Amino acid sequence: MDRVPSDEALTETLKSLIISRKGPVTVPQLQRDYEELEGRKIPELKLQSIMKFNKTFHYLKPANGIEERFDVRYAARLNRPKPQHRNGNNNNNNQPMIIRTLKAPIAPRNRSINSSTNNNNNNVFQKNYNPQIGNGHAAVKPLPKLTMPLSERLKRKGELSPEDIKAANSVNIPDSWFISPGSHYDKLIKYCQMMSIDAPELKFLDNPLTKGSLTCQVTINGKTYMSYNDFSPSKAEAQEACCKVAVNEIKREEDLARNPLDLSNDFDLAQKIWSMIRNSIGGVFSKHIANLYIENYKLSLPENWNQIVKFFDRQLFTFEMISCNEEIIFAIGDGSIDRPLTPNNPTQNIPELVYPWKDKLWNIFVTSAFSPNEICGRLIGAEYSDALDKLLNDIEIFMMSNKERAMEIKANHIYLTSIESCWHRIKVIEMAEKEANCICIDNGDIEWIPFNDIFVCKPEFLIIAAQAFKLSLFGLEEFENDPNIIQQTLFEPFIYKSLVAEIMMNQEYYEANRTKPIKMILYDTSTDDDVNLNEILMNSILKSVQPPTLNQKDSNQIVITHIGDDAIYCQLLKSYSYIQQLINNISKDDINQYRGPYADKSDKKKVYLVYNDKLKNWFRARVDKLIDNDSILMFLIDHGYKIIVRNQDIYRLDKVSYVLSLYPTQVIKMGLFGVTFTDDVRKRLLGILPSGRTVFAKVVSIASGNFPQVNLFMYSTHNSESIIININEQFAKVLGTDLQSFSPNEPLIKLERRQLKNNGEFINIFVSLVSSPLSFIIQLQDDLKNLNSLLSDLKSHCKSIGKFTSLTDIQKGECYAVFDDDSQKWVRASVESLIDKNFINCLFVDSGNFKTISLDKMRTLPNKFRTLPKLALKARLYGVKPANKDFTPDDAIYFKKMTENKSFPAVIKNVHSSDPYEKQEVYEIVLFGKNEKIHDLLIKEGRALSY
Repeated sequence: MDRVPSDEALTETLKSLIISRKGPVTVPQLQRDYEELEGRKIPELKLQSIMKFNKTFHYLKPANGIEERFDVRYAARLNRPKPQHRNGNNNNNNQPMIIRTLKAPIAPRNRSINSSTNNNNNNVFQKNYNPQIGNGHAAVKPLPKLTMPLSERLKRKGELSPEDIKAANSVNIPDSWFISPGSHYDKLIKYCQMMSIDAPELKFLDNPLTKGSLTCQVTINGKTYMSYNDFSPSKAEAQEACCKVAVNEIKREEDLARNPLDLSNDFDLAQKIWSMIRNSIGGVFSKHIANLYIENYKLSLPENWNQIVKFFDRQLFTFEMISCNEEIIFAIGDGSIDRPLTPNNPTQNIPELVYPWKDKLWNIFVTSAFSPNEICGRLIGAEYSDALDKLLNDIEIFMMSNKERAMEIKANHIYLTSIESCWHRIKVIEMAEKEANCICIDNGDIEWIPFNDIFVCKPEFLIIAAQAFKLSLFGLEEFENDPNIIQQTLFEPFIYKSLVAEIMMNQEYYEANRTKPIKMILYDTSTDDDVNLNEILMNSILKSVQPPTLNQKDSNQIVITHIGDDAIYCQLLKSYSYIQQLINNISKDDINQYRGPYADKSDKKKVYLVYNDKLKNWFRARVDKLIDNDSILMFLIDHGYKIIVRNQDIYRLDKVSYVLSLYPTQVIKMGLFGVTFTDDVRKRLLGILPSGRTVFAKVVSIASGNFPQVNLFMYSTHNSESIIININEQFAKVLGTDLQSFSPNEPLIKLERRQLKNNGEFINIFVSLVSSPLSFIIQLQDDLKNLNSLLSDLKSHCKSIGKFTSLTDIQKGECYAVFDDDSQKWVRASVESLIDKNFINCLFVDSGNFKTISLDKMRTLPNKFRTLPKLALKARLYGVKPANKDFTPDDAIYFKKMTENKSFPAVIKNVHSSDPYEKQEVYEIVLFGKNEKIHDLLIKEGRALSY
């Protein structure tokens, strides 16, 4: 039986696949990508259920001839933990109730606090503290203004005026080799001349699978580039296709070298783009955004930037298409977006919380904690907790006999509700059909509350400010986006405790940055010794972080960092973004005092921060070898290669960032499964996988004491369609190696597929498997007798031979005998992918099923069982199309009951390929029922339309 992954694992895989594409995807595209990556299909009903009802995904309804599509919601991209519904599956009944009356804790003794606040430079939490430093965006250059809004111009003329087009296209694009006239080969020649390197070396390779076609590879400065899945009939066409790939890859490397990728989160990227275009009242063409971003911020946008800004449609941006099919982006509003946790932004008459800024130490009670920057607390004292206690007592007495259910519930209004027999003041954030998502303004908790449990809050209960406020842990900001933190367990020492907070920002900075949390160092003063909780949490986090490894069960999204002599070096994408963000956040203006190596230059355990002028980037590194008095050969511990660095570009990392100096090495070493590293292979990989390229890795095997062997997958654009390429298979094709099965005696015959003639004659077919009217599997009725005889002999054969003992005996693409637990028969199957050392994903070549088979249920398939061709043939129903863009699950089930495991007379109407890269025909057929054609029945039932 197939091993179906959990909904959580499946959701994460689908989320990665969608984000890797450049826009929303259809279900067939997603199914094809998943099958290519995981080697199996997702059951149709399960996929539809996850995509339409899981809150991770955004459903885009069919419109204007475009079929339904799906995208990843903005909140899911942030991947933040969210409070659970109090009636949901996450049962928190074991959590202690919040006690109303809180005794103020004793302030830390002078020996603890004063020593940390008065010129103690050894406290890691006090370093580089400057409350005046903000995180505002860089100033942007003003854009030319258009003569009138686009919507008005389109109403009047239906097209842009010449002045408007000139203004919207006003982007400075420097002249360069890649925009020079001529063919892509001419551009490479100009590039080589400009770089003073040898001219491109061209090499043409014959297609080992199809005679008369060939491909091309070009080598420039030691890197080899080539186009994949593109075999051309002439050398000129092959050369142009290959050189186009090289031009695009070299340009991308240049862009990233000059302007590093902006690793900000989606929200910050959208805010920067909004700031950049806000002065252009007529908008900016989408095609110019990337160049404008580089010009303003000296950073490159990620490839999916357009998808990111679409998440803020009608919040920060609007979009319009003009007659020449060009998109224009408009910045709207003031650039601010309401955030869920805003208890101090009342819409009713409620005072603001007044903080005791004159005091350096505050007494607080922590109500919730999710990350170093997402902690909620409230103040303890006569005008805070004591006043709130009195107010809640008054509310409780009043509500005993004066409950008034809210007849009209509005967003941003304050109401009352009872949770666990305690009354709370709540503010409505958003509303669903029968419940509202609310924030408790006095403790910061967020709950979905039924409308029937929401009551009117009288004005006299709004005389005290909302008590909950956001705080962050000073010195732990670097851990905010750490993908390795298991947050809930690490933050348990903080929740529901009365603590003393040392405030690490002043009132002036807070007033200028009200949306940011208040930075604090928290102390537990309940014992004789004051405990610095920030420091304890930092040490706990650093101990919990393990060196990264590739997941052996699921696919891994990785970033290539280096192609070595014997392996490929990479980082997990989430770690790559996080480490680079930490390095980028280091203030480069204050690190000169820590320049130069440690006293013992030869110490290879010390971690440095180094700058490489050629790459225009900062790296973590260790000493590899001393070159001379001025230079050191450094090993980049997160990238896997060595560079020579001058002493003036070396900085002692533990003085600059204590966290980064202790963080584990992030580089992972891996090999390509089935590909032996040679100089030629390395050159090809340098062209295919430049530093910074994002790909998927699937672990095939890990030998004892060795690095993992993987299959690599990457996206490539072919005929304007994004497809997934298996890099291992491409090497097998280009190098002319064929995937052959293990056979100790004789060379095995290739198992061919049954071919049917399109001659308009009647044939008798058997429908063995049904997905929908547009996708089902058929067999020739005349073949079934021969198949039954073959399977009977195959059973005797499999009982007489031994099992496979090692996964190395199994080759992808080859055919074997496998035991099917469902039918209790030995059948013929081809290997689609190797899941792990014990399980293989197989396609049953005579019935069309995909199943996962254990290694002990596989046997060799001798030539005598290869004379009968593969009998499973793909088919679709002729003469019909879906009534609603696609056949519904109910339509598919109706058709399945009508046809599966039944025989029909049929006529072939058309034969075409199911995919440009899949050499298998799809037969478009008419099925004849007892009284009428099957497609006529679907049309009569309103389940299909004729065409």
